Parts: sequence; structure tokens; C-alpha cells
Amino acid sequence: MVGSSSLRIRGVSSVGELLPYKQAVVGSNPASPKIFLSSIDITPAIFHHWHMIDSDIKHISSPILTSKRLILRPFIIDDARALFSWASDPEVTRYLRFETHETIQESQRIINLWMKSAERPPFFHWAMERREDLVVIGSIGIEITSMHDNRGELGYCLTRSAWNQGYATEALRCVLDFGFNVAMFHRLEACHSTNNPASGRVMEKAGMRHEAGPLHHYYRSNALGYQDSMMYVACSDTWQ
Repeated sequence: MVGSSSLRIRGVSSVGELLPYKQAVVGSNPASPKIFLSSIDITPAIFHHWHMIDSDIKHISSPILTSKRLILRPFIIDDARALFSWASDPEVTRYLRFETHETIQESQRIINLWMKSAERPPFFHWAMERREDLVVIGSIGIEITSMHDNRGELGYCLTRSAWNQGYATEALRCVLDFGFNVAMFHRLEACHSTNNPASGRVMEKAGMRHEAGPLHHYYRSNALGYQDSMMYVACSDTWQ
């Protein structure tokens, strides 16, 4: 079971259960050079614009959150091996919009990107650390889709050994509470492939409601191609 959502990382469109990284390729000709936007630092221009927008979203970066069994904290470079353990697993990444990691260096690179992004708030992305043994078992975050509308999209990803134990629901509920009560989002969305209904159960158990879907070819999984999707939402005016 893996969570999914329609996400944007620093202005680059993406979708999937929380993305360890997003590679957007420019150039449709197979013979033409491929430019990976994830390697280009476009954040200063984006965030100069964001700071000019009238928004309630707080300019903070991923404070430590806690739940009954989890600590949600920012990633550090020492988490690369843990990230690689699920980002390299095709069963985990099958519904995601990124290539399965082939080397730990790929995991190190994306953690470095996350750490750099955290220096330019707002940025909301956490490692899920189990309280009982301090093992990192997944990641979860909110990507801002509209500063003006105070809207974001949620995503999460867990290592296979942590599936079906309620961790995703617990982490998602914690991040929803933070999103509405601290970060001041008004609307938070998440989506999942119709082929991955377990994610919908996670979203529903966390307090989100089904709003739309199936949405035809809403996003493209790198492994499986275009996916019909269900969308779940929660809003601050009805959140309990």
C-alpha cells in the first residue's frame, strides 16, 4: 500500500505517492538532449513570486510533529539508506511518478534537494520515524498548489515492511492537523490510482472525503503509464 497525490515540487508539476524526486524532461525527440528540471535551481524566482502573493500559508519549514507511534521530522543526509530501501523497490514505486532508484547516490541527491528547499520556506516534507526504534519507514509531505487559494496536495510513501499497520493513516492525520491548524491551508487534496484502492482507505480513515473520480488519466506512473484516479479532499472549515 502506497499513498498518492497530485504534487508539485518547487513549481514543477508532478503526481504520485509522495515523490522522492521529480524529473521533468524537456524535449520530445528521443535524439534531443533531455533536461532534468530537478537539477536546475529554479526556486529563487519561484519563491520571490510566492512571497508577493496574498496568502494565509505560513512561511515555515517542516517542524517536528509527533503522533502516538511516529515522529515526523525533516530528512537528513543520513536517511539516504532508508529512503533507498523503498525508493529502489519496484513494488513500492509502481504507482509513483519517478524512476525507481538504482543507486543510493540518487537517494542522497534528492535528500540534498529537500534540505536545500527547506531553507526557502514554505516547505512541508517529513521523514516518518517510528518512535519505538527510531527507524525511518517512509515520507510524507504537502506540496503547495496555490498560494492565493491556500491549497495544497498531500502525498506519502512507506517501505513495504510498514504496510497495513496504520502508519500511513496516523501520519496523514497528523499532517492534516498541522496543515489546517498551524500552516493555515484552507484545502488539502490527495489522489490515488484506481488500481491502488488501499490508498483511498488510508485517506478516508484519516478524515478526508471522496470528492471526484474516477478522473481519466489524471497522472502518469513511470512504471505503469497513465492512471485513472480518485480525488479526496479536506477543508479547514469542516475539519475536526
